[in-house]
Parts: sequence; structure tokens; C-alpha cells
Amino acid sequence: MNMPATTLIETRVAQPAPMPCADDVDALSTLINLAGRQRMLSQRIVLFCVLSAQGDGAALTTAQEALDLFRGSHQRLLASRERLPQDAARALQDGFFGAPAFDARAREFLRLAEDTLVAVAGGQPAARRLVGSLVARATPMLSLLNDMTQLYETLARRHALAQRQQLAALIERLSRAAGAN
Repeated sequence: MNMPATTLIETRVAQPAPMPCADDVDALSTLINLAGRQRMLSQRIVLFCVLSAQGDGAALTTAQEALDLFRGSHQRLLASRERLPQDAARALQDGFFGAPAFDARAREFLRLAEDTLVAVAGGQPAARRLVGSLVARATPMLSLLNDMTQLYETLARRHALAQRQQLAALIERLSRAAGAN
């Protein structure tokens, strides 16, 4: 019985588990960059709040712009969970809302930065204390952002490896099926 080659291959190649899509790996790479941007923005916010408190008028605008970018980036990172494979989404869910509490701590940093900017802009007596609190939060925030960036990097490596392994297995099955002709 002579079967067409495509039918033979289709019958001999078991349906593999869904392959991580290249888009998933690309999305994770984009998120790594976005998480890295968060690190830079957090430091920029603190620096320009300090400069603003020292009387640099332009620094206030720069700090506000950095704060707006940080807020938008944070929202994009949160929304990213919905577009990723289930295992990655679960790991990010744990990072955002589990023990590291990335979401709550980032929102706390955002509130403190906003309060600081309002106090500095208004020349309020609390400005000095708030700037000090923001400076004190800079290193812990940077550490948290480093941890989240590392999580994205780990997920990207895992998905890239799974993609390579599944592709190699598919090629092996195709080679065996082609050799059986």
C-alpha cells in the first residue's frame, strides 16, 4: 500500500504538546526590557525628586514624566500576564501578588513619589521628610525590580529552551518518518 508521504508523516508523528510560540519568547524579551526600564525609571524618579527639592525647577517636570512612564510600564507589566502561556502567567501572578508583592510595593513607591512631588511643588513642610522616605525606598525598590527582571529572564530562557527541545523532537520524528519510506 503506497500512502502519500504527507499522510504517512501525519499518521506516524504523534501530536506534540503545544510548542511555545516564538511570539511568547518575543513577548517575554520585550517584558525583560520593560522591567529593566522600570529599574532606570525608579532611580530617575528619586534623583529628580531630590534635585527638585533642592530648587531645580526643571527637575520637577522630569520627575513627573519619569513617574508617569513608571506607572504606565507597571500597568503594561501587570497586563502582560494575560497574554503569556499559563505557566509564565502563573509565575508572574505569584511575583506580582504573592510573597514578593511586586504590585503592592510598586504602587506604594508610586504613591510615595506622587506625594513627594506634590509636597515639593507646593513647598510644603513635609517635602523634606517625604524626599528622605523616597530616598530610603530607592534601594529596596531597585532590588525588587531586579528580582522581577530576573523572573522575566528566567521565564524567557525556559520558554526558549522548551521551544528548541520541541522543535528538535519534531525534526527527529519527521526524520524517522521520512526514513521509513
